[in-house]
Amino acid sequence: MLFFFVEKGPYLRSISTAYHLLDEPFRMNNPRNSKPTIKKRVSKYLIGALSLFTLSCDFQNPLAFEMPTWFFELTFPLVQQKYSLEGMVDNKQIFSTPDSIGMQLMFEGELPDTSIGTDILEIELNQNIEYASAPVSAPQLDFSLDTTINLAIPIAPGGQLTNSSGVVFTVPPSSDQTVTSAVWNAIASAINEIIQITLILPTIPASQLPSFVQSVDGMVIQADAGASVSDFNTTISNKGLPTDVTNPTVSLITDITTPAKTLANHTQSSLTKDNTFGPEITSLSQDSLGGAIRMDIGFGIASTSDATVTINAGDSVQVNVAIQLRIAGLDSAIVQVTKTDLPITLPSIEFPTEIEIFSGLLKTNSGFEVNEINLTDVSSTYPLNVDFMMNFQNFVPPAGKDSTKLDTVLKNGVTINKTYDLDGYTFLNPAGKDSALTQLNLDLSAAIPAQSAKIPLDGSDIGSVSLNISMKKLHFESLEANIIQEFPPTEISIAGMPLGFSGMQFVDTQLEIEMLNTIRLPVVLDFDMLSVNQAGDTMLVKALSTLASPTTAGDTMKTIIRLSKDGTTTLKYKAPTSVAYFDSVTVAPGINETTIVELMSSNPSVFKVNSRARIDGRGTLESGMSIGGKYRMLAPFEVIMAPMTFISVTNTPVQEM
Repeated sequence: MLFFFVEKGPYLRSISTAYHLLDEPFRMNNPRNSKPTIKKRVSKYLIGALSLFTLSCDFQNPLAFEMPTWFFELTFPLVQQKYSLEGMVDNKQIFSTPDSIGMQLMFEGELPDTSIGTDILEIELNQNIEYASAPVSAPQLDFSLDTTINLAIPIAPGGQLTNSSGVVFTVPPSSDQTVTSAVWNAIASAINEIIQITLILPTIPASQLPSFVQSVDGMVIQADAGASVSDFNTTISNKGLPTDVTNPTVSLITDITTPAKTLANHTQSSLTKDNTFGPEITSLSQDSLGGAIRMDIGFGIASTSDATVTINAGDSVQVNVAIQLRIAGLDSAIVQVTKTDLPITLPSIEFPTEIEIFSGLLKTNSGFEVNEINLTDVSSTYPLNVDFMMNFQNFVPPAGKDSTKLDTVLKNGVTINKTYDLDGYTFLNPAGKDSALTQLNLDLSAAIPAQSAKIPLDGSDIGSVSLNISMKKLHFESLEANIIQEFPPTEISIAGMPLGFSGMQFVDTQLEIEMLNTIRLPVVLDFDMLSVNQAGDTMLVKALSTLASPTTAGDTMKTIIRLSKDGTTTLKYKAPTSVAYFDSVTVAPGINETTIVELMSSNPSVFKVNSRARIDGRGTLESGMSIGGKYRMLAPFEVIMAPMTFISVTNTPVQEM
């Protein structure tokens, strides 16, 4: 019998991508035959040999038999390429484990320090408020007057007199007549003439009066301008009276006051025969009138001590009065004003949304336009007094500084400008120390007090209150507040992960966040890690922890937040160098959240790390306090290999037998 012995060569396992077998046939080369396969050739040789052995009749001694020898080359397609995990270690994101047996993914970063001193203690307001209330319209009343009154006042009763002969004659006589003193003195004593002429002025329609007007007491005559003149012109004449006209008087009176106001009073002690008193002129420019004006005309007749008086031919024996009254127009109405509040609504001066302030102390020597309230153009165009009050209630001045309360009377034509320097002021909430502030408390009011005033009659806008408030920035020395301070988001790409390489697991992944805190308040760290794998699927890991807070100024405490397969563990240390923690809390993942192990095992290609820190408690913030930290993730991974086939790379010759 003939036996062939073939020894199988060694092979190596691989962790890389599997290759398919090409099923390349074995080949052997014989000097006598080149085409048949090894198997067919061997079979033919066996059959031939057996035939020869069987049919031959020349039997030899078996001990003299020699084993035949064939020479051929036999090649097997065996893999000689070596695949190793060491090729994935780049010492950038993929590192060897400390025992050098395995690999681990590692990345780390800094959470930048957030210092209290500039950003948090400086509150940007950038407020520039310009306000003007809606104007109030004045009533409109058009009125003017130009009238002439001529009076001839007879003295002879019935126009007849009796002469000294007892004969009645008509006045004026055609010839000279004498009248006894008894007759004349009787007539003269009976004359105590008072004549009144009244003019009613127009009234203002009630619908045109502003709401703060309680009543209208009168009008004011407009000022003279060029030919537009207001005056009262009178002339009194003694026409043929044999004795003097005594105390001739013409007055202009208005009922604007009690007793009535005299606008003009033209008078003299006596007026002799055939003489004139006047013209007398009184200007009425800018004078005030009541609801009516009245002209009073009065005089007397002197008696005689002579036995007779003479009435000359043609004497009319009368007193003539000539009056001209001119009113060019009315300028304004005199009104009684009832106390009225004027609505003023200013936009609120709000703090940034991430700041909740309870109280504080403003910095001294703060700089230009810092810690300042600038009030400009505080004014009123009402033609009457306006009580104005503005109080910035959040600021309490130190000794020697002004209050931030402006309490004054605004007058038409007077503008108020004032700057409050708030350096060193205490800042508080007037609602109470337990209420957080989101905006400044401004107490503002404007009111028209009860008074007598004048309002125009031309239909113009008669009143508005206006003001400007400018506040740029508040800079605090210390601050009691709740403040939300976010760390800048960090995005990390893992470039060292081989694409399409499946089967990795990160069962011992841990992400540690180490925070150092000098703020003497509870500080909450909210840390999110969002991953996106090569298929575009996302996973979210969240960590919410309260950092350890020092109790003494200048101290620093350390907190480690550890994310693992168990969830989030918070470890608190009394100092940055402390090894033993004094407090530990572990929180399992919430709904729709996952662990860092599951996240890393999803074959992520991109991480987005977002962190936010917020002071969660009451206390005082001062310059120099800070929070900051770093994070580091170690992810040792395992490889699970499924059955694999490998591709031949080179041929391996078999040693000749």
